[in-house]
Amino acid sequence: LTVFQCITMEGWTDIMYELNDGAGPWWPFLYFVSLIIIGSFFVLNLVLGVLSGEFSKEREKAKARGAFQKLREKQQIEED
Repeated sequence: LTVFQCITMEGWTDIMYELNDGAGPWWPFLYFVSLIIIGSFFVLNLVLGVLSGEFSKEREKAKARGAFQKLREKQQIEED
């Protein structure tokens, strides 16, 4: 839960200061810099990938609905 809190960058500074008091100034610095750079990059790419996939699905659904609507209108014109 703490790593997730740091990756989402929500209140990570409080955790960093507590760890800094307990472990000294260098290890927390290295840990948090690497965690935030790598973790935030991973989470950002994951979210963008999911959004891109969902937009692609919706685009295909819209194309299918448009093709179905054109076919239906064509059939109605032929029946008249």
